[in-house]
Formats: sequence, C-alpha cells, structure tokens
Amino acid sequence: MAFNDMVLFRRFAVGIGAFGLLIWAGCSSATDFQSAPALAGSPAADRRECNAAAARAVIGTKMSDEVLLQSRQLSGAETTRVAGPDAMLTQDFVPTRLTIRTDEDGRIASMTCG
Repeated sequence: MAFNDMVLFRRFAVGIGAFGLLIWAGCSSATDFQSAPALAGSPAADRRECNAAAARAVIGTKMSDEVLLQSRQLSGAETTRVAGPDAMLTQDFVPTRLTIRTDEDGRIASMTCG
C-alpha cells in the first residue's frame, strides 16, 4: 500500500468511528424529555390535561358539533379528532387531544386521550 493510500484509509476509518460514536451518543441519552417539569408561564405549563373519563356521559349519543364541543369541555382537551369505526389513525401521542371513535350509526363508541 502506498503512503497516500494509508493516510486516506486512516482518515476514512477515523471518520467512520466518529460517526458511529455520534450515533451511539444520540441513542443512549438518558434524558427523559416527556417527564421534565414545565416552567411556569411556558406553553407546556399552561396546557390542560385531557381526561376522557370525565366525558363518558356522551358515549352512545349521536355525534354532532354540540356533542363534540361538550365532550371537549368535559374532558378538558385542547383539540379533538373524530374517527369512524374502520378509520386508521396516526400513532402520535398528544396528551391534550381527545380521540372520539364512532360506530356505523355515527354514535360515539369510545373516547381516549392522546
């Protein structure tokens, strides 16, 4: 191997090793951002928690704008989404969102937060 080839090989090996360390460091972080306390006055501290059980009185009723507003107010949710019986939903977790599932007749079948 020529001298220039060895220098290039070493640079390549060091670069790959550094990249691997960066990936490893990013994956092994022990910080839990979900449980970090929010600072007073920050948008996260001003959020209301969603409580689907507080709105269970509307389960079985026909879905309407009034029922949607009522369930949002009862649960304390900031946002809502409504899904039919066979609808596919994203798996992202939004703690201030109320998800309402309806049956084939348009009646509320269940609700969860997230």
